[in-house]
Amino acid sequence: MNQEDINIKPKRRGLIRTKKVLFILICLIILILIFAFITFVGTPIWASGKVQYLTLEGGMFEFEDNDGNIYDLYGVEDVLSQDEYQLLIEHPDTQYNAKLSGWVKHFTATYHMHGTPVDVTSLDLDI
Repeated sequence: MNQEDINIKPKRRGLIRTKKVLFILICLIILILIFAFITFVGTPIWASGKVQYLTLEGGMFEFEDNDGNIYDLYGVEDVLSQDEYQLLIEHPDTQYNAKLSGWVKHFTATYHMHGTPVDVTSLDLDI
């Protein structure tokens, strides 16, 4: 082995270590971005179940899917017609079949403390 070979090998090892460190850093950044997306945007939900208006904590909309999961709905007044909205408000604790789509906010705290919060994008009542 000559002097040139001795000088090249440590440089290559350093380059390989640098590539490994960069790969690990990029993976961590991607994981952080995914976590941030899930935290701030949420995960999508499409479910069938029952919706009702509860007088709990000043009034809230509850959705229970067919698997028994409970959701605290936000933005219902924006996606329902005025007649559907009034029907739910005027008949509290009455369940109506519905199909829900929206964004589940897993890490959001609410004052209702009842169900997982969901920003509703559509709610189709089966009346």
